[in-house]
Amino acid sequence: MAMIGSIEAAGIWKRFRRGRQHDSLRDLIPAVARRFFPGRNQAQVMGPQDFWAVRDVSFKVEPGDTLAIIGPNGAGKSTVLKLLTRVTRPTVGRCRVAGRLGALVEIAAGFHFDLTGRENVHLQGAILGMSRAELLRKFDEIVQFSGIGEFIDTPVKRYSSGMLARLGFSIATHVDPDALIIDEILSVGDLAFQAQAYSRIRELAGSGRPVVVVSHQLSVVEELCRRALVMEHGAVVHEGTARESIAHYVGGIGQGAKMVNAESPVTIDSVVVHNGDLIRSGDFVHATIRGRLHQADLPDHIEPVAVLVRNAEGGHVLSVAGSQDCGLRITAEGPFVLAVSLQMNVQPGVYSLEAVGWDKKREIAVSVGPPVSVYVRENQRFIGVVQLNATMEAVTQSGGGNGTTAAHP
Repeated sequence: MAMIGSIEAAGIWKRFRRGRQHDSLRDLIPAVARRFFPGRNQAQVMGPQDFWAVRDVSFKVEPGDTLAIIGPNGAGKSTVLKLLTRVTRPTVGRCRVAGRLGALVEIAAGFHFDLTGRENVHLQGAILGMSRAELLRKFDEIVQFSGIGEFIDTPVKRYSSGMLARLGFSIATHVDPDALIIDEILSVGDLAFQAQAYSRIRELAGSGRPVVVVSHQLSVVEELCRRALVMEHGAVVHEGTARESIAHYVGGIGQGAKMVNAESPVTIDSVVVHNGDLIRSGDFVHATIRGRLHQADLPDHIEPVAVLVRNAEGGHVLSVAGSQDCGLRITAEGPFVLAVSLQMNVQPGVYSLEAVGWDKKREIAVSVGPPVSVYVRENQRFIGVVQLNATMEAVTQSGGGNGTTAAHP
């Protein structure tokens, strides 16, 4: 590799306009005039349909440094990457990337669907800046990594989406870039290829190249990145180590006012997690729920307190545990305090814990407490959606046999 690059954003702002930009000649003429005769501080003049997608973002990533940008959808993360890769230009400020840039963004984009896989390798490689000699030298390695060698001379219009992702990822990661930008691409292909792709990204990130990562996979961010920015509404709201930034981000997910039905027999005032918001898969979350029962002896179909565990990234509910299901009956009118323990046998990620009063007959919440979030880190590696904490050991068979069998202790 000839050089190691660097990545810099200096006070970048990016303005977009809602709706169509030029519906008529009346709109077009003033816009062109403003562009060629900007006048005083024209970049800061906002029209009624304008908004800032990125607001005053600055950072510098030197060789050997890895920076993550995290935050909710719509925070401006991908816009920053588009500015760095020159897909679009900043309204204010400047971006600079020294050296050949490798951008793992929309990795299956740019394929010509009437060409074969072989032809697309040469086309994509040329677009990414590889010389013909480099392509010929690395062609076999690219094809082997993609795992689609038997289909390399088939037109890519007959490829599945997973095959396209495999080939695109393989090409993009064999460019030998001086600087690397990664945008949420570690979900490509099947589970086996995801592990292979992650290993390749880890190899590139550890090679001394400056790396910028945008991802909702916080376990990936924590392992790959030394530091991180948290963005909200286009601006940086926190900067620190990867772990500090993850804790800041997780602490803000789902925080909002509690909802109370005026006719609800129960109010949930608070949910507090006691053992921190960073735990490992398989560990217990210990929390306290405080609330008030507004009437004694509730009907059987009213669950005074149920705890929902929701995947904060996908939004789906993983588990619901009710107080009655746990053998606890809350019957006395007045305040109550519950101690709750949940074993988080789940994949790494962000999960919200929501305490609700639940009407089982109508299947609706009659009261919702303020949610809290926890970030589950990887512990024992596993594939799937549930951590079963599996163990295996070899035992000697009885009856004089020489074989062994795998069993749970």
